[in-house]
Amino acid sequence: MAFKLAKCCNPIHGDEVIGFISINGGVTIHRRDCSNVRALKKNYPYRIIDVRWGGEAANVPSEIAISIIANNELGLLGSISNVIKELNINILSANFETKESRSVGNLVLQVSNTNLLEQLLSKLKSLKDVLEVNRVK
Repeated sequence: MAFKLAKCCNPIHGDEVIGFISINGGVTIHRRDCSNVRALKKNYPYRIIDVRWGGEAANVPSEIAISIIANNELGLLGSISNVIKELNINILSANFETKESRSVGNLVLQVSNTNLLEQLLSKLKSLKDVLEVNRVK
């Protein structure tokens, strides 16, 4: 059966997911905690199906977004980049801006599964000047 990953929540291997049968017969895979799933369940409950990840999906990179709040210190971006490079994660886009003494950044990355994502978040949180790191839904 044809499927695609929902752009609204960008599920990756290891996320809890559900399927939504589209009008053209394919299935769109959403994270269970996706904000759009509530409306889909309410309006089209008969088009929601249970799905699970197959083994071959474990190494397929998907786009995820993370936000970072950190103290604006010299070398911050280099430290963040080194962690990402160390884990062999591809950066698709990065945007950082400074507000007072804080750096606020948003990154779009290619990550293949939740284990790798958790490793990344943990390593980034352990950096000296990083205050907060979150996956953006």
